[in-house]
Amino acid sequence: MASPSFEEKDTRTLLLQLLRETLGSKVELVDAVVTNRHDDYLVLCVMLRHPSLMVVVKLAGPRAPFSYPFDRTALFHRLVAASTSIPIPDILAVDVSYKEWPWRYLIKTFIPGQEWAKVQPQLKPQELHGAWSMPNHHQSI
Repeated sequence: MASPSFEEKDTRTLLLQLLRETLGSKVELVDAVVTNRHDDYLVLCVMLRHPSLMVVVKLAGPRAPFSYPFDRTALFHRLVAASTSIPIPDILAVDVSYKEWPWRYLIKTFIPGQEWAKVQPQLKPQELHGAWSMPNHHQSI
C-alpha cells in the first residue's frame, strides 16, 4: 500500500474499520485532523461518536522515517499511569505486527496540553528538575 495519507479514501476506510474493531461496530468518525505527517507516518486527532470520544491515532507504515516503537510507548504509558499521578492518556489499542493492517498503530485517548516529548527539550535543567518533582502539572505524555 502507498504511504498512508488521510485524504486517501482507502486510508480513511481502513481507519474507520480499525476504530470499529477497537471501540465497537457503532463507532462513527465525525472529524479527523492530521497533526503530524511524514513519509509513511500520520498522527491524527479524531473525534468519534458512539462513543463520544476524542482519540489520537498514530499510523506508521514500513517506510516511516523512524521505528516508532508503539508497543514500548504503550508499556511506558501503563507504567507511568500505575506508579504516578501524572495525567496520561489511556492506551486503547496498539499493534506493531502488520498482520491485519498496512501500518503499525497506536490509539490513545486525547488529553489537551502539550506532549512531554515536545516540552522536555525546551526546559532548562532547573525547570526540568521542577517538572519531575511536580508530576501533577504535566498535561500529557
